[in-house]
Amino acid sequence: PQKTARYQDAIGILEEYVRLVPNLSEPHYVLADLYYAIGDHAQAKEEAVKGRALYKNHIATAKRAVLYYERVEDWKNAAFFLESVLQDDPSQDAYRFDLAKVLYLLGDRPGSLREVEELRKRNPGILTTDAAFLAAITEYEQSLK
Repeated sequence: PQKTARYQDAIGILEEYVRLVPNLSEPHYVLADLYYAIGDHAQAKEEAVKGRALYKNHIATAKRAVLYYERVEDWKNAAFFLESVLQDDPSQDAYRFDLAKVLYLLGDRPGSLREVEELRKRNPGILTTDAAFLAAITEYEQSLK
């Protein structure tokens, strides 16, 4: 209850900020996270839609959006923002690994494998942090031979 009240206070402050600065994407993702945290998933989604419409290739916003879209299992939007992060900074291996998994979930096995192959060159250890995904992508890779 006290946590929800603090979230409601934060929502009020952010909504006022959005009224003052209506063209920024990131506050909508902060609002989406807050609404989601208090269980108002419909309002969270509405804020995310607003954030997506205002998005202008800002890496901090993309990272925040990734967290929201992964939380709600919206893989298509998660992939969009993961790709945006990697366009800005290709060295972000954790985001590349998430992109590989999200592409796999979207059914884009070749795209997923491309990301895995890049990680094998750059940071192979990261692949061992998700044994189930590694087994699945390895099985797909073996099916191609």
